[in-house]
Amino acid sequence: MSRCRRLSALSLPVVVLLLLLTRRLDLTQLSTQFALSAIVSPVQALYPPPQLLARRVAERTPPHLARAQWRAQYAPSNVSIVSIVSSGYRQWTDHLVANMRALGLLSYLRLITNDGRCHAYLLASGINVQLTPSSTRDGSGSAELRYGTVGYQKLVHQLPAVVLREFRVGRSVLFLDADITLLANPLAYLAPLGGDMYVQDDLRKPDSRFNGGFFFAAASSQTERVFIDMDEYIRAHPTTNNQPAFNWALLRHARRLRIHVLDPLLFANGQAFFDLGTAATRILPVLVHHNFAVGVGTKVERARRHGLLVERADLGSLLANYSMAHLSRTES
Repeated sequence: MSRCRRLSALSLPVVVLLLLLTRRLDLTQLSTQFALSAIVSPVQALYPPPQLLARRVAERTPPHLARAQWRAQYAPSNVSIVSIVSSGYRQWTDHLVANMRALGLLSYLRLITNDGRCHAYLLASGINVQLTPSSTRDGSGSAELRYGTVGYQKLVHQLPAVVLREFRVGRSVLFLDADITLLANPLAYLAPLGGDMYVQDDLRKPDSRFNGGFFFAAASSQTERVFIDMDEYIRAHPTTNNQPAFNWALLRHARRLRIHVLDPLLFANGQAFFDLGTAATRILPVLVHHNFAVGVGTKVERARRHGLLVERADLGSLLANYSMAHLSRTES
């Protein structure tokens, strides 16, 4: 009994970390960063996992009504899944499109590019793709339009404008980088929680803690202000990466928004999944973000090795590849 009282006195994130450590994960660095990150931000952590909260909500709402409410709130007419792409990352763009098709989410997808070659390729494939304003386009349409180039920076700096455009037609936004693998429909995990924003924790220093490459933002006047401020920050700091701008704007409004930090085991970044041992567990994540790696080839090969590169638009094939890649690790 005394042990239970001691545990109940601990914060939920600490309890989760203790449970993880019992699985023999190498998460010393993760737990230290988590403890620090919990101190520096007022943003609410999302524990327990969303499906448990969904069960509690369902107990108070008749199942047929809960399903109808979810379908209405998260229908393609009300939510856009947005990604910014270029021909410099053609393999990841193909991966993203196949992943959306496998999950039945292609009708939600809106791709943004400033690359004429990429636009023509996707349009010919029947994908919903939009060119950015001419002032931001890369004239060459070159395969060299990659991270670190001026053209690529102009492209990704369109993020706040793209989100605001969706808000103004009444659509909420799930934004994701192309180098993400979805093993389940993430919208189903967000539906019961009623938050304004859901963010992925990179477990970094406060000014770049939350990942700018995966978030959900519900359309509202409060969340609109975040992206207006992000756009202003980018205009004032034209050489900045998006992540510091996103964090600056997000934390500026954190006390006025219901912000949930997603469970890092279910919404795993590259460090948590590949470097800190999460991949060796039996936990099936909702998504894996292939960041914390240098070079396109490195990311692609690492994703393929772990069964996370979607090369066929078939959910069964994706889950089978993932299971086969991880079966030997979890059995040993």
